[in-house]
Amino acid sequence: MVPSDIGNAFRKMVAADDGLSRLLETIAAQAIDEAHGAAPVLHQWIPDTLAEAKAAGITDIDMLQAITYCRTERGQHANSTNRSHYLSDALILGFDAIHLAEILLTQPVHVILAGNSAGTTGSFEDGYRLSELDRAAQPLIEIAGSHHYQMYDVLEYVVQAVEHLDQFFTRQLAVMQR
Repeated sequence: MVPSDIGNAFRKMVAADDGLSRLLETIAAQAIDEAHGAAPVLHQWIPDTLAEAKAAGITDIDMLQAITYCRTERGQHANSTNRSHYLSDALILGFDAIHLAEILLTQPVHVILAGNSAGTTGSFEDGYRLSELDRAAQPLIEIAGSHHYQMYDVLEYVVQAVEHLDQFFTRQLAVMQR
């Protein structure tokens, strides 16, 4: 439900103006520094507050909703520092959540996505990509009016998704019991 390929989203985010090459070069330099004893560099994953995002000129709906979910009591975990090891960015760049889906998904998949594709998570596009790769995929469901992070806990949208999942699992379990 609400798939998002973080690797694809991250690559799109840094691809502008040769950002990908520059990022890889700085990661490589940091890796060499750390191999020679330098302290690991941690960087902020997303702005800690909406005020920080506004000051940085961030207007992307998915980023703003990520902040209101991940950096507030709404969804923040007590152990979250919102910092990541800089060298991890290289691993994220190479990650593809949907790679080999057409081979590895041996059971039917039911993709439910947020109905708006305006943000940077790419979940809308990733959902379509996943459903096209999976031969046994059920009809894709779009929850109209929702965005990626609203699908986590906004009751209006979660209820709709759960109703579709209930029907899906009822059908699938009935098939398996025959």
